Amino acid sequence: MSKPHAIINERGSSLIVSLLYTHIILLLLLHAVSLLSTMHEIAHNDLERSKVYYAAEAGLYMAGEQLLKQSKCTAFHFDMNGNAVEVKVTQRQPTEVILTATAARPPDYAAGIVMTLNPVTGDITNWEDTK
Repeated sequence: MSKPHAIINERGSSLIVSLLYTHIILLLLLHAVSLLSTMHEIAHNDLERSKVYYAAEAGLYMAGEQLLKQSKCTAFHFDMNGNAVEVKVTQRQPTEVILTATAARPPDYAAGIVMTLNPVTGDITNWEDTK
């Protein structure tokens, strides 16, 4: 009986297999680093948008407080940690004042909020986020 033919010269096959496995592991690691980098960028953008939004909100509260002290102002400007906040005041009725706040951190981030305030009682009667 004859024996099946064995592969002659198998030397170097383990090198090819180990290089293949190393390549696959390297690709997986590069993909993980890319994914983590993207997640970090998303988290950073979310943080910056939140800072701008809360700067607009703080500007509304500060303008509302100053408006209750002196009722003849039509606009306020604030700088809150690098966020330019502008609040416009519109009197609709003696018991209704609309404050519109816009905050921006150029070039990418902006937020807007509209608040309706009763200047007699100091109550906030309406609150809307603008896009």
